[in-house]
Amino acid sequence: MDEPQVNLRMYLLAICLTVMATVLSLVLPEIESQPVFSLLLTAVMVSTYFGGWKTGLLSTVLGALASDYLLIPPKYSLRISDTEGLVRFLAFVVCALLICYLSAALSRSRKAERAAQSAKRALEQHQRTAQIGRWEYDFESHRVSWEVLQGGSRSLRQTALEQWLAEVHPDDQRSVREAIMHAVNNGGFEAAYRSQSGGSYAWMFARAWVVNGKDSVRSLSGVSMRLMSGPASITGA
Repeated sequence: MDEPQVNLRMYLLAICLTVMATVLSLVLPEIESQPVFSLLLTAVMVSTYFGGWKTGLLSTVLGALASDYLLIPPKYSLRISDTEGLVRFLAFVVCALLICYLSAALSRSRKAERAAQSAKRALEQHQRTAQIGRWEYDFESHRVSWEVLQGGSRSLRQTALEQWLAEVHPDDQRSVREAIMHAVNNGGFEAAYRSQSGGSYAWMFARAWVVNGKDSVRSLSGVSMRLMSGPASITGA
């Protein structure tokens, strides 16, 4: 169903609910005499629940006009002659607007949550396609953590620096180790290297930034990415 049609139905619902609440308030004196026009307020709440804050605002405007013209003395006039009637009118308007405001805030929160979830799914899909994963090195424990893509799913691996370097191509181990050790002075870690993958070597690229602790540098944190889908030749390296 098209969105304009849905909106039109919600506005018609708000009008019908407000009319029904007004008629019931007129034929039921005990409801009409309540401090706050409870039936009209209920119409606002139901309209807001099903149609959002805009529909609730329409019900608020219609309810305010109906209460002023038909329920508050002098009837059949938009003039309010006494303090009690003014207080009841203002109480209804304030409560109804508060309902609309809370609905709008909740709607924004839901939209932001949906947008965040959509962005997260898109990022995860992009990471799976580009084979990008998290990469970290802890200066205190001298351990490397990185994500491994296996069959479309990701797993986190963690090992000591030397064990991780053992999976790096021998000709790249020295430059990678030096890049890690000098990361603090260089402002971060960045290296392209060949790493074992399924019995062969594949080109990888890792970039990480310095994460400072309370008293000293604690770790490097960033991402790693596989640069080639096929194995990297070690001939002539």
